[in-house]
Order: sequence, then structure tokens, then C-alpha cells
Amino acid sequence: MFVLRDRIFGLRKTSWRCSLALNVRELHSILETFLRKESCKKFQLVRNSYELLQTAKIMIPNTINETNNMATVFLSLGSNLSNREQHLKDAIDAIRQEIGEILAESSIYESDAVGFAGYPFLNQVIKIETTLSPEILLQKTQEIEKKLGRTQKTAFKNQKPIYSNRIIDIDILLYDDLQIDTDTLTLPHPRMLEREFVMKPLKEIFPIFATLV
Repeated sequence: MFVLRDRIFGLRKTSWRCSLALNVRELHSILETFLRKESCKKFQLVRNSYELLQTAKIMIPNTINETNNMATVFLSLGSNLSNREQHLKDAIDAIRQEIGEILAESSIYESDAVGFAGYPFLNQVIKIETTLSPEILLQKTQEIEKKLGRTQKTAFKNQKPIYSNRIIDIDILLYDDLQIDTDTLTLPHPRMLEREFVMKPLKEIFPIFATLV
């Protein structure tokens, strides 16, 4: 029982909010395991701790959506419809409001459409800081695209992308030094090195990257 108590209250010595965030998943696992055992029902400590956890979940509702540290992220922005420069500006404003602080913005570059016969693009790369996890960050960027008027994401046929003109495109290029490969997200971006319209603005605000690839 003392082991359980120590694990429940052995929170890291940072702020109480960070401590709860760091341990919320572990607490769930511990408490659910012990509460399933009939013998533990007599221990008020367990019940009190469970109530504390529920309160913590209310007080920090975005814990599972956030990391415990600030992450440095590079995003690629592109637009080839209507007022392209304004679309880039609107995207940056939305990112600042909904995702995190903008640390740097590259110049805006114009490039031909790649992979399909489309209008020329304006492209830009920005550097941001965010506490959002990679998966939630992806979700947020897609929500911003939709709010700004993008009606569909890139479709795939025989595992090959089918590109089209778009009001705004937001891609996650780098998330710290994280490497991810899931059905929904691959980091670093798998095609970034092939794209001059991505690499040129990226190297402008992250010049050391040129020495790493």
C-alpha cells in the first residue's frame, strides 16, 4: 500500500500543473489496476487519490494534447489561389493564435506547381514554438486550412499523391529532432529534401540545416 501511495504522490518537483501533467497517464493506470481489486476498496487513500486525479483532469483538460516541454517546429506554407500573399499572412496569424509563438519567418518565394499542372505558388517557411503534441499539431494545422477555405486534402492513388490547386497548404517539416512514421504523420517530412520551394526558405531561417543533410 505504501508503494502505491508513494507512486501516486511521488510527483516531480516542478510546478504542480506540470507534475500532474507528467503523471496523469501513470496515475490512471495505477488507480484503475488497484481499484479493480476488491481488497483495495477499503483503503480511503486510493479513493481520495482517484478523486484528486479527476479534479486534476478538469483543471488541466489539455494534458493529453500537450507535451511537457516547448517544442521547436518548422512549418511550410503554400498558396496558389486568389490573393496568395494574404492567405499566407492569414495562416500565420491563425498559427500564432491557435498553435504557438512565431519565432521566425522566411522570405516569400514564388515557384511553379510541382507534380501537377497548376498555378504558381507562393511559399514560405516559419519557425514556431508550441506545447502541442505532433498529432494535435497536425490536427490544428488541418483545422486552420479548412477555416481559411481549403476544401480537400491531397488525395492518393496507388500510394501516389494527387495534387491540386489550393488556397493554403500547411505542412509540418520538423518537430525538434523527433522521428515519427505513422499512418497519419511522418517526421521529418518525407519529401522535403526533394522540394526546392521548401528547402530554400527553410535554409534561410535554419541555415545549419544545410550542413546536416
